[in-house]
Amino acid sequence: MGRDPSKLVIAAAATAELAEANSRDVKRIMQSAPHQELFGNLWDDKDNIIKDTDKVFQFRQGGTYNAAGTGNNIAGRGADYIIVDDYVNNRKQAESDTQRDDHWQWFLDDILTRRHYPASTLVMATRWHFDDIIGRLQNGAHDEPWTVVHFPKMLDGDPGPFDLRTQHGEMLLSPFALAPWEYLAGQTPPKRDDFLQKDPILVTLAEVQKREYDAFNARMIKNPYGISALEQGDPTPKGGGLFQKEWINRYTSTPEAQASVCEYKLISVDASFKDTKNSDNCAIVVFGRRGNLLFILDEDVGKMDYPALKARLTVMATKYPSATIVIEDKANGSALIAELKKELPRVIAFDPTPYGNKASRAQVAADRYQGGSILHPEPGQAAFIEEFELELGRFPYSKRDDRIDALSQAVLFMDKRRSATARLNNVTSTMQSLFGD
Repeated sequence: MGRDPSKLVIAAAATAELAEANSRDVKRIMQSAPHQELFGNLWDDKDNIIKDTDKVFQFRQGGTYNAAGTGNNIAGRGADYIIVDDYVNNRKQAESDTQRDDHWQWFLDDILTRRHYPASTLVMATRWHFDDIIGRLQNGAHDEPWTVVHFPKMLDGDPGPFDLRTQHGEMLLSPFALAPWEYLAGQTPPKRDDFLQKDPILVTLAEVQKREYDAFNARMIKNPYGISALEQGDPTPKGGGLFQKEWINRYTSTPEAQASVCEYKLISVDASFKDTKNSDNCAIVVFGRRGNLLFILDEDVGKMDYPALKARLTVMATKYPSATIVIEDKANGSALIAELKKELPRVIAFDPTPYGNKASRAQVAADRYQGGSILHPEPGQAAFIEEFELELGRFPYSKRDDRIDALSQAVLFMDKRRSATARLNNVTSTMQSLFGD
């Protein structure tokens, strides 16, 4: 608005009170000397101010700032810029399926429909729950591309493109990392604290980070559910999911190199295609087996209608020409099986009925993970594995479980195939012992 006082802004927060408090802060900043020095003074002429309340302020040039609480109706207002900031009020609200669904519907119907073209939308929040607005945006519940800027307190992996930390600084320092009498090299030393009788003390960044690291670990041990959400920005299911992060083992070669040494390869398909925006993803996941070990090699996951699923599965089948293709024989899968068998003789129908419900089938895969016999590629070797592990860690609490269905199907099919092969070998061995070769 400083650059262009004709711009329209909608700024939403968890409550109307918080949104209006933010509005007062915005006005205070715009009326400050630094802001006015950069952009001019929009407030010096009373005739320039058409409206001036905590909820709405508007300039003669047309620019309007509207403050709104989450869930509040903002019909009739458009925006060039939309800011949704901390849309959840508390833990109780975040844990409510009904509240999260209401927030999502409000975001779709009352927020995104107010955008002028072109418009910018910023959604920022402390993450209380993995199925919140940001979680659904990341999981593809809205078709537009979103840029994710994520700042966990403890760096997990390499710094992201927006992260000011480096390989030498894995912690984000909290506002209270330094005592009032402490300072780092390059900073202006504070004055002596006569009340506490403290002289300025020079400390190293390594010392401060070690202090932060120890405190962070202590908090994580006491409250992993809360700290994962509030400090790491990575909310996890309460009590943990079926698949534990520490069960994940990795192979160091590239998926392509690993595929070349696997004795058997399988493409497992979860076919959930529908022609709706809110339908499940389809999952095409490639596995390789060597001995008792199962390797995850590749995937293609996303919303697909029937023609798209058929085309993308054909591409994957061409990429792995020796792989068996297994598709669950029910609903959408049955039609796909009938069609593809005409072109790909490697297609096999799989009936999950004897193995129980989804959770029972997933438990078989979880047991394999706990036993260390399922291996993932390193994230640097396969970008898709991060999303795979995210879905894995949230099962059975997340609405996205397409990869888990494909995983369970692959494990059950391979176990069945190994059992059949073992029985055949036993029969062959017995026949040879009785009658010779």
